[in-house]
Amino acid sequence: MIDLAKQGDEETINSWITKKELIPKVFGHLLPRYEDKVSGYTKVYKIPPRKADTAKMGIVEFVGNELPPLLPSDDELRKLRLEKLRDLSRKGIPISGTPV
Repeated sequence: MIDLAKQGDEETINSWITKKELIPKVFGHLLPRYEDKVSGYTKVYKIPPRKADTAKMGIVEFVGNELPPLLPSDDELRKLRLEKLRDLSRKGIPISGTPV
């Protein structure tokens, strides 16, 4: 979509995007953000499969968006792990052999 916007191909973008209110966002927000990039516009995160039918699932994120990060930083992840271990210890669940 971004490459099509770089080429000025509004007709193809208009035929692909069903929510027409998003078309100005392609040209007004995404195109300026990625004007100097050749590729690498998105990141894809794998998430656990859907429970109903075990279909593979993922989250697609635009690089450089202004939203909070999807994944915690290394420091935040370390704090979450320590918190989980403390919680297990308080509940009397042995920590040894518990994957972290």
